[in-house]
Amino acid sequence: MAISFIVEDGTGKSNSTSYTSVATADDFIALNKHETAWTSATNAQKENALMRATLILDDNVVWYGSMANSNQALQWPRLGVFDKYGNEIDFKTIQSWLKNATAELARTLHSEDRDADPDTLGFSSLSVRSLSIGVDKSDRRHVLPGSVIRMVNFYGRVQRAGGTIRLVRV
Repeated sequence: MAISFIVEDGTGKSNSTSYTSVATADDFIALNKHETAWTSATNAQKENALMRATLILDDNVVWYGSMANSNQALQWPRLGVFDKYGNEIDFKTIQSWLKNATAELARTLHSEDRDADPDTLGFSSLSVRSLSIGVDKSDRRHVLPGSVIRMVNFYGRVQRAGGTIRLVRV
């Protein structure tokens, strides 16, 4: 069964599946002149990537404030969230930073599987005669690329394996 692509518009829909539309994502991604994989993707592939990106954002960020509606499908819109100038965010609209973060993550997910298990999962060491390889579990990349973390870190805590971290802008 296919999941319907429904963009959240700030009303707290009970069936929304994405924070942004394909057209808005296309406009944001077009700013990256080196991007070719996204521009050659089908509309269905883009919708799939945007829905997956939305789920990953909601699974990996503990958003500040509270959900505007208890029946809404996604974590946004939210009440009690403030911008970097101390102004409360209008919960009736999905902010451009969230649309852009969703588009950027979708672009990345379309090109690579960021949430796949690492090839070395389960290895603590590997030895062949005199050759020994140890695996540093702390060197794993986060499912969210740094560009996305920078877009969302003011509005929630990014979760890491074994806990959460708060990124601080300087």
